[in-house]
Amino acid sequence: RMVDATREMDERAAAQRFFDLASDVAVVVALDGTILHANRAFRAAAGDATRGTPIDDVVHPADVAILLDARHRLTHDATAHETVEVRLGSDRRGWRWHRLTTGIDRDAGTFHVIGQDRTEARGADARLAEAEDRFRAAFEDAAIGMSITSLDGRWLRVNPAMCALLERAEEELIGQPVIDVTHPEDRVLALGAMAAMRAGERLTSMDEQRYLRPDGSVVWVLRSGSLVSDGDTPRYFVAQALDITRRRHSQEALRASEERFRALAGAAPSGVWATDLFDACVYANDRLAEIVGCAPHELLGHGWIDVFGGEDGFGGADHVRSQLLRAGTAGYEFPIATSDGRTVWVRGRAAVLHGPDGGASGVVGSLEDVTEEVDNRRELAAREQELRLLTERSSDFLARLSPTLEVRYASPASVPLIGRTPAELVGSRIDELVVPEDRSIVHAAAARLATEDAVTVVCRVRRADDRIVWFESAIAPIRDDDGEVLELVCVSRDVTERKAAELQLAHQAMHDALTGLPNRALFLDRLGHALRRRVRRGTGMLAVMFLDVDRFKVIND
Repeated sequence: RMVDATREMDERAAAQRFFDLASDVAVVVALDGTILHANRAFRAAAGDATRGTPIDDVVHPADVAILLDARHRLTHDATAHETVEVRLGSDRRGWRWHRLTTGIDRDAGTFHVIGQDRTEARGADARLAEAEDRFRAAFEDAAIGMSITSLDGRWLRVNPAMCALLERAEEELIGQPVIDVTHPEDRVLALGAMAAMRAGERLTSMDEQRYLRPDGSVVWVLRSGSLVSDGDTPRYFVAQALDITRRRHSQEALRASEERFRALAGAAPSGVWATDLFDACVYANDRLAEIVGCAPHELLGHGWIDVFGGEDGFGGADHVRSQLLRAGTAGYEFPIATSDGRTVWVRGRAAVLHGPDGGASGVVGSLEDVTEEVDNRRELAAREQELRLLTERSSDFLARLSPTLEVRYASPASVPLIGRTPAELVGSRIDELVVPEDRSIVHAAAARLATEDAVTVVCRVRRADDRIVWFESAIAPIRDDDGEVLELVCVSRDVTERKAAELQLAHQAMHDALTGLPNRALFLDRLGHALRRRVRRGTGMLAVMFLDVDRFKVIND
């Protein structure tokens, strides 16, 4: 018995030493709540805990009710254990959180309490909870769609923005495969991205893909996803989706616009070119290359001045630049030197391109080969100069008239021939210079020009000094493509002397040179007129009287 008693005492002593040396707090409490035994860790935590001290005195006042409820349940509800978290200590020493597991020994009439200090862990838990709250708030309030997806590709959680993006309620999505709302053409891409992340080939994925809404419409999203793992064990996917439908539509519209531009530019009969902000050529159609005399790709990257034969060939480069800066558009015409040594005249127009921010982003322009036109214009100018010299130095009077005979141009010969300067004649009617008796001749000639290519008229003109002179005028019309008379060209010369000579010859042919009396020729002419007039009228008699003059031969001799 003594040996057994000694052994029992040794076992109790060992248990007591273990009880005192344990790092966890341990305490034995009577059913009335007073401390019977407390180990070193409990006394260090509670400070004032001694035998007979109510355990409630070392528990934070705000947590006493928690401990009382646990003891009540152990006493009355026959539960084996209760675990609570309360603060132990004092106002003087401070309070620390402990997780206490309490059991009841009904035979001994005691509670035995074992616990661990949870102050640091509780802080970590609080920080984790705070982080979770922040994540939850960020997840729910995010302006872009966010989702958590299982490893087999089913929705686990979606935020309101994701529901709005897909135009589906949360309960419609949770548990459903993501692939069901993915556009058929993008499903292989989505499944491949998830498989690559599960296999560890990729940490994240980012791509553009399409989702389908209930009404069948398509929404484009920029989707980024990542795999969340617990150590080496994959847990779930977290994804973000940004609606880029409008941007994609803008890109499609821009691409279509560029295709239309290239198609139009490629089919254009004119050369078309475009440069970037730094004046480097970024586009040139085949026609431009043909005009310049090289392949289109040889123009790319060069400055637009270089494309057109350099600064010397361009000539008006500074002027065009200043026009573009001032007005945004500019026209130009200049010669360029081609690669085969030719000089080609081109004419075109350029305009500044503006980017989304309103700033200049480049220049676009077109041009056409006008070498033939320039050559013709130069030749025409030379011919006009020759004609002007001939006109101004000609002794004949040249005039340009409107179809209503209004003077549009008069040559300097008007001064010696008519006594009026060109300035006095321009704007007046040419028929106002003609004597009234001859104006009908001019009007009749003008009427004939509607169908004839040229007419010649002879009429009398009153000079500025009131002298009457005879003018012979050749008049020709200038017509448009439809044959309508646009203008009349009139060349006149003074034929007064010739007309006087003609009248003198006519008088001499019809009169006796000695007496000045009408002769046989004039008699026969007047008789012919009388006979024709009688036939034309159909009435009247005609008499011819013959007078014999005695001794006329003597007078004549």
